[in-house]
Formats: sequence, C-alpha cells, structure tokens
Amino acid sequence: MLATDPERRFLVGERIVLPDVVVKVRSTIEGRPDAVTFTFADDVDAVSRGFVAWQGIRYVRWTPPPIGASSELAAQPLFSLD
Repeated sequence: MLATDPERRFLVGERIVLPDVVVKVRSTIEGRPDAVTFTFADDVDAVSRGFVAWQGIRYVRWTPPPIGASSELAAQPLFSLD
C-alpha cells in the first residue's frame, strides 16, 4: 500500500523507488499526484500480488489494465469528517 504525509508535495517527474516498484509522478494538482506510472520489477500479474482501489467506504479488488493501456480511478478525498 502506498501512503504518505498529507502535507507532502510532489514534483512532476519525481520518482519514488520501492523494493518492487518505481512510481513516477506524471502530473500534479496543488502538489498532489494526479497521474502516475507504476513500473514493476517483475510480472504485474504475479500470483503473489493483488490490487485494490478505494471505493466509498472500503477497498475493492481492482485489475490493472494491459501493458500499454491506462486506467483512471476516481479521485477520493484524503480525509472525511462524515
């Protein structure tokens, strides 16, 4: 799971290097990533890996698009007081 300090601001072109994936910030809105690219060290469909997306009040299973395609997930608030 990727999470960061809500006050942190990102730069376009910034790369976040993790053990199994590199995340590249493609665009931002007020310093928050708006579009990113994930590059995995191994097969994105590896059995040991699962993907989820936040939907409303819970995580749901999510399937990444095929290589060369893209997918857009709906923006979600960082925090909610509801």
